[in-house]
Amino acid sequence: MCRGQSPRQTTMRFLSVVYKRRQIVLYYFIDGILEKIIPVEKEGFPSPLIKPILEDSDYIGVIVDIPENTYIGFLEYPSLEEKIIKNGIKFDLERELGEKPRFTFTIFDVFEAEGATKTKVFVVAINNKTFQEIIEAFKQYKDKIVLITPYSALLSTAVPTDSVTLLEIYEDGTRITFFDKRVALVARNIIIPKGDEGREDFLLKLREEIDRSVYYLKQNYSRDFEINKILLFTETQELRERVQSLSLPYAVEPLLLEDYRGGEIAPYFASSLNLKLFPYNFLPPVVSLKEVFPVLTGSLLALIILTLTLFGISYNKIKNTERTWLNSIRGLQTRIVNRRSVLYKNIEYYVFQETYLSNPATSIFLRELSAALIPSSKVKSLKIKRSKTDYSFNMELAYENATDFEKLEFTRTITQALEKSPIVEKTWYEIKKKGDTKVYLIHGVIPTRKKLLKL
Repeated sequence: MCRGQSPRQTTMRFLSVVYKRRQIVLYYFIDGILEKIIPVEKEGFPSPLIKPILEDSDYIGVIVDIPENTYIGFLEYPSLEEKIIKNGIKFDLERELGEKPRFTFTIFDVFEAEGATKTKVFVVAINNKTFQEIIEAFKQYKDKIVLITPYSALLSTAVPTDSVTLLEIYEDGTRITFFDKRVALVARNIIIPKGDEGREDFLLKLREEIDRSVYYLKQNYSRDFEINKILLFTETQELRERVQSLSLPYAVEPLLLEDYRGGEIAPYFASSLNLKLFPYNFLPPVVSLKEVFPVLTGSLLALIILTLTLFGISYNKIKNTERTWLNSIRGLQTRIVNRRSVLYKNIEYYVFQETYLSNPATSIFLRELSAALIPSSKVKSLKIKRSKTDYSFNMELAYENATDFEKLEFTRTITQALEKSPIVEKTWYEIKKKGDTKVYLIHGVIPTRKKLLKL
């Protein structure tokens, strides 16, 4: 090595795991570049040869590729109340999967039908048996697992917002996944026969399968459903040319992965996934202790130094100082849980209003709100009213460059983040219609200063 040069530093080792019926395929990434693909049998996993890679990985993402043990689809409920929707999903999925499910969902649409408000939700689920199998297989490394999601749900991060078909063609099989607004509607698998004659039949079967799936989606999803284009991924140039020669009645665009080094494409997207913006994860967000330890250590050291410095001050003043620091640490812990580390500029207008800052309760609430917001969101209006027992707030949100589906999901995400805050109570969101536009509202309660001091 030349003098003055330092060795290349690695920022992250990520292990993407494709969990199949009888096999587990490990994709080992270093700084987003695939280094190894290791297929292993489920029986006896993990073997002594695999353990070093598991131990060396910083994070593990599990992609479930067992279609019969997962559910991806739409369900409708005559309510906007989240508790009723969750109970309905649980009931329907137990009937569909035959056992207790583990699921996540996003609100796809809110509409009026027969004089009642209905909510259409997109549900991604896995049966509990498969989920527990995964946890048991990686039990020694479960603290490293940051993602468990079905294969086709993960691919939603790879497509644009319009109606598209993602066609993956490998040497041993093909996947066809139909999307609309980044939601996976239908996924099909086709086996590629060996030999040239079989391949010709396969190409004809492929076209038939696309046409049949479009007809199915027109009948069961939307009469207006049409494919805008097909995103095509193939392992070889020859296969790509053969598919493009089919003269399909759709625009065909190649999906190119710059750092592709073999295998399936989903593990590549998992290695660079923004977990904060991915709604179909069966696990809650995880923050590594390596990320937060320096911050917590600094806070605790500052607390110790301050306590020693003020040791000669009266007992009441020490208690007040201690309470202030404890509240600061609680605030830090809340932000860690919510995976928010910055205050976004769109709330600064409110933060610097003296009328709000002069009150401890509303001042703390504004800090929590600014941490809960996402980059594309803006607070259009915020009203805080004082009652005899607490404060109530009503807030209208606006979003830039987002579809109605994304606006609904963003509103739900911000509401859930506020619910986790120790200083916000009875939080709920509401979508109202004003003519042709939809208004996104969040309501809640802020405790009084007296209640805050008891936290």
